[in-house]
Amino acid sequence: MKNNDDNSKYKLLDLNELEAELKDLDEEGHPEAVKEIKRLIASGSYQYPEDKEIGQRPLIITLLVVIGVIGGAASIPLVGSSQAQQIGYWYQVFLSVGIIIAFICHIGFWLMKKWSVYFYIGFIVSVQLIMVKMGLWIPQSLIEPSIVTVIVLSYMSRMK
Repeated sequence: MKNNDDNSKYKLLDLNELEAELKDLDEEGHPEAVKEIKRLIASGSYQYPEDKEIGQRPLIITLLVVIGVIGGAASIPLVGSSQAQQIGYWYQVFLSVGIIIAFICHIGFWLMKKWSVYFYIGFIVSVQLIMVKMGLWIPQSLIEPSIVTVIVLSYMSRMK
């Protein structure tokens, strides 16, 4: 049976880590640890270790933003391309707005803001639905947004 000194390590875990520990623990074999984890979760008194400060931007988010901004900048010439012109003026506006919205989302990712994750997911769902409606949707169009979504969702607990 663990004593409270052994259970103090749980105070350094974030909510997701506490829930994972709770799931992995045998309640009968470690009743005090289970009780301490449940208490921390219920009270919201868990804290972030120094390397997991809320708002601190992880390297993967930094890389995602840099790549995203470069990709967005590289997409700007597509707005005036002959392919976009053939589809119609509205599509050029659609691309322009999409580039601006993606840029705003990436600023939010850089600043570690939760609103940017919600905004990005809404934006991606909207774009996918528009592409389906236009008959231009292909399954591969989900690859990059899915990767971005998984990354930003995995760090959402550290966002403000």
